[in-house]
Parts: sequence; structure tokens; C-alpha cells
Amino acid sequence: MAEAVLRHLYGPNCNQSSISLLRRVAPVLFANRTYRAAVVILFFAMVVNLGGLVFVPLLVIEVDGLTPGAGTLVMIPAGISVAALSPLIGRLCARLGTRPVVLIGLVLMALFSLCLSTFTSGSSVIPAGVGILGLSVGFILVITALIGAAASELPADQAGAGIGILQGAQFLGAGTGPALFGALVSARQQSGSSAINPLYSGHEGAAYSDAFLTMALIVVVALIVALRMRLTPGPR
Repeated sequence: MAEAVLRHLYGPNCNQSSISLLRRVAPVLFANRTYRAAVVILFFAMVVNLGGLVFVPLLVIEVDGLTPGAGTLVMIPAGISVAALSPLIGRLCARLGTRPVVLIGLVLMALFSLCLSTFTSGSSVIPAGVGILGLSVGFILVITALIGAAASELPADQAGAGIGILQGAQFLGAGTGPALFGALVSARQQSGSSAINPLYSGHEGAAYSDAFLTMALIVVVALIVALRMRLTPGPR
């Protein structure tokens, strides 16, 4: 997977020594259950994160009637919060360990995806802003914990390839999320049916409700995978 990403990004100019190193180190990395879980979790988390970043502005523009300029303002609190919290997350990982922070982040992502699926049927954009805020905070917890753990726990000769594979999973998730949810929203809009979520009271934004509900279900799958990670508690 990571080799394919490297070749796609750099084409024929891709460094052959990097490919050779990847082929040698990757089997060792994927023999580690915790590392395998980290790759899968990061992929799923990125699918949901990019899906939220793309479809929350579309929701408030198409359903709530905001202009494109005003619709993007909904994202500002999430960006500010993520920037403010980032320096603190490393300390939280050192205190609690990787798995608890990942689990907290995934729970936040699932809850706020469900919030987006349930409470975005009214004329107010506040639920959408709160939803993407919580989803973004959850994602930054997940990605910071996983990348930090890979950088600190992998042997020096494996760290570069290991982080590269994680970044490859992140890129794949970034491409998969908008494509997957775009197809889902389009199909649900054409069907004209009501939202699957019984708590969603609107109709016009039903397709978006279904997309956010799917995001919550994807995060639940990532949570199940995260439970298989080795517990690495912080210092006592």
C-alpha cells in the first residue's frame, strides 16, 4: 500500500532506495499487532475527518441556505480549537498512554458525527459548528497519539518507514472519505427518501444525515480495532 502511494506521489522519480527499505521493513512492521491497528485506525479516522470537513460546509450552504463565504465560517472555531489544543495533546499522551487517548478521540468523533446526523435539521448552523468542532478535536487526539507513538516506540531503522506507511494510510483516507460520502449523498438525494436516523426530524438534509450517520458507524469500527492495541500507560 505505502509503496503504491510513494509511486503515485513521486512517479518514476521515486527513490529506489526508499522503495527497497520499505519492502524490507514493512513485513516486520505489520507483524506488530499494535502497528497494524494504528494503520487501520488512522485510515478510518481520516476518512471521517475529511468527510466532515467537506460535507459540513456543503450542508450549511445547501440545506441552511448560507452563502459559500458564510458557510466556511462555521469551520473557524474548529480550526482555532485544534490549534490551541495541539500543544497539550502530547502531554496528555505522556500522562495517559497512547491507547486511552486514541479511545477518547474516537469516542468524541463518533458522538459528534452522531450529533451532526441528528441535530442539523433546523435553521440554526450552531449544531453543525459544534459537531465539526468536536469531530476535529477527536481527530487531532487520534492522529497525534498514533504518530507520536510510532515515532517514539519504533526502532530507529523502522521509524521512517513506519511513519511513512501511516502517512500513506492518511492520504488514502483523505481521498476515500469525500468520494465515499459524495456518492452516498448523491444516491440518497436522488432517492428522495427520509433519513435512516430516526432522531433526525428534517427532510431536506436527510442525505447529509445519512452520511454523518455512516461516519459514526465507521468510527465505531475503528473503536473496535483500537481495543486491540497494546495498553501503554503513562508514567506513574
